[in-house]
Amino acid sequence: MAIPRRLWCSNIILGYLAGYQLLETECDLIIAAANRGDVEIVVSTMAEAEVAYLDGYASDESEARIREFFSRPYVVLRHLTDRLQPQRLCFENGQATLSEVAIKSKRVRDA
Repeated sequence: MAIPRRLWCSNIILGYLAGYQLLETECDLIIAAANRGDVEIVVSTMAEAEVAYLDGYASDESEARIREFFSRPYVVLRHLTDRLQPQRLCFENGQATLSEVAIKSKRVRDA
């Protein structure tokens, strides 16, 4: 049986690595499941390119945190060339889109 997948966009990764509170709890649950082998986190190569720097961190620390995240065994990079593939990944795995989470994260950060 295939391992369920969760699609993470650059907003989610940046918010999580920067420590936005709203994202941390939800992301920690997904990461705990990934560490148990219950789920994989799929990241597009475009999202990987967009995660270039973490606000509030020195360049060295920012780079180290980003590299560490992408080196995790449960983080799977995919070329999303088919326009509908991200939506298909969400629907096939019972996952809502991530835009609402990203919007909520922005509100918390701006507050």
